[in-house]
Amino acid sequence: MTLALQGAQRRTRTTRASRPKGNILLADDDRVARKALSYVLGRQGHQVADVSDGAELWSHIERCLERHAPLPDLIVSDVCMPNRGGLDVVAGLRLGALSIPVILITGCEGNATAELAERLGPFAIIEKPLRVSELLSTVDRALARRGT
Repeated sequence: MTLALQGAQRRTRTTRASRPKGNILLADDDRVARKALSYVLGRQGHQVADVSDGAELWSHIERCLERHAPLPDLIVSDVCMPNRGGLDVVAGLRLGALSIPVILITGCEGNATAELAERLGPFAIIEKPLRVSELLSTVDRALARRGT
């Protein structure tokens, strides 16, 4: 995955006393991409929990529901992952009537994947190679719409 990190160093740091901008759950099976995205989002002041596939993402959501813990404000998920992809996650959220916005990141080939993703109604779909500036502005819009 190509990841443009230019400009990330200019971002403001979050202090312990400051409140996170958003609680983001990030899912990507590519460890390097996941850690880079987690770093970039964290530098923007977001609290980020990261998981390596859709099954772990769904387990995280279920644990929040079981414990009556706050759900993530936003999910950022790769589309093509083992053990449950991003499309399955969006469909599951809709079936469970959970209104967590989802940003899907995809490098999957084919119009069928894009068409299905559009029908499921994620907040946004971002194509790989990913531009960090596009991700950050999309995250800000999603959180602003949610009121976070």
